[in-house]
Amino acid sequence: VGDGKFDPDGALTRAMFVTVLWRLAGSPSEGTHEFKDAGQDAYYSEALAWASNNGIVSGYGNGLFGVDDEVTREQMCVIFVNYLKYLGFDLSDITEKVPFADDADISSWAKEAVNICRSLGIISGKGNNIFDPASSSTRAECSTLFIRFIKFYLKSVK
Repeated sequence: VGDGKFDPDGALTRAMFVTVLWRLAGSPSEGTHEFKDAGQDAYYSEALAWASNNGIVSGYGNGLFGVDDEVTREQMCVIFVNYLKYLGFDLSDITEKVPFADDADISSWAKEAVNICRSLGIISGKGNNIFDPASSSTRAECSTLFIRFIKFYLKSVK
């Protein structure tokens, strides 16, 4: 966040999340994005263009991405799964483990991605088998998810 500080308890925005993923992908150049609420010269602009042009993110609709919104747990799962598909992973054989106790609270558009991320060991519950899909995660929690994601990826490509 600047001055050599990480701010582990701070929130990670959707723009920050996409930027971390873009850097993980090698910071590819992909032109521009079409989101009305996102700048073309912001720190996240190239990342957002790459992610949207490759089907990794699609935004909220009506041309909005929500760059400053805190990324939710279910949104992270959808973005991770879309990135894995972009990388060419076949995720069709992933089976659901025991559902989370709050499975009914997971949005229909995120259910499959949440189950895939849980099955792959990328994300887990918060205790008592609760997923808490609409809550945001701290920067430290997101770092843990990225480490798990990277470990899964490295194990899979060997």
